[in-house]
Amino acid sequence: MEQTLLITSSAAQDIMTAARQCDVETGGILAGLPYAMVVVAAGKPGPGSVQAPTQFTSDPAEDKHCLYQAKEQLGRAITAVGWWHKHPGKFSRPSSPDVSQAHCLALEYGDGIPVLVGIVNRERSPTRTKTFLAMYGVDRDGTLKTVPWEQVNDNHPSIQEALRKAPCQPEVCSEGYWNKDDFVFYQNPVGRKRITQELAQLKQAGWSVTTSRRKQDRLLMITAVRSDIKSTLILPPEYPLNPPLIYQHNKPVYPEILCRWSSLYSLHAILDSLSCNTPQTRDRS
Repeated sequence: MEQTLLITSSAAQDIMTAARQCDVETGGILAGLPYAMVVVAAGKPGPGSVQAPTQFTSDPAEDKHCLYQAKEQLGRAITAVGWWHKHPGKFSRPSSPDVSQAHCLALEYGDGIPVLVGIVNRERSPTRTKTFLAMYGVDRDGTLKTVPWEQVNDNHPSIQEALRKAPCQPEVCSEGYWNKDDFVFYQNPVGRKRITQELAQLKQAGWSVTTSRRKQDRLLMITAVRSDIKSTLILPPEYPLNPPLIYQHNKPVYPEILCRWSSLYSLHAILDSLSCNTPQTRDRS
């Protein structure tokens, strides 16, 4: 059975209020827990957004503010899961540009979870105007699917349980990293030297290591096997400033080391932490 997306009352109310206040296209970020299919906050358009009859461009500062507030109130596991978008008229599905943008984000995230797209419409009749929200998901293949959703109270037991069980998320630096002294970047000579040293360190520790490039974005993938343990690490271009994505049995894992990540840590330290502790995994099923 397809899992139903849960949207908190406060997030749904923020979407509807912002949509009713604007006669042209508008929108904002959606924040929540992707693996639990939960949305806990919705952003507003913001003063830096572009709102026009056939176009909307979000305000990055407003998106960051919404995400920061949600993290402060509900925990660091909260992350961006997509965005909502108002379509004037009766066009209730995402447009081709909407799907293309969501597809790019799905490829960028690389975690197999569809990016959510919420579409708001208003139906007018002689007696009333009805505002409604339809939810969609776009996966890494670019496939658009309707996502069933339900509005629940902010303190609903399912929301609280999802927050308690949410895997920890590493803090990352997504901009300005090239100005940092510890920036290495594995696609330059200094970065490649570090990766070579780290791979040698893994092999000395008894790991069988293979490297490859992920097809859609050419990111470096490292598969390490020892005994019955097999892990795949996908390194972001700015590694080691930001940590890698880690998978076991095709599911993402979140060892505690990622929450206190430092560029001084190594791939060996990550795998060692996975060997010593049972990592927390999340599955959508």
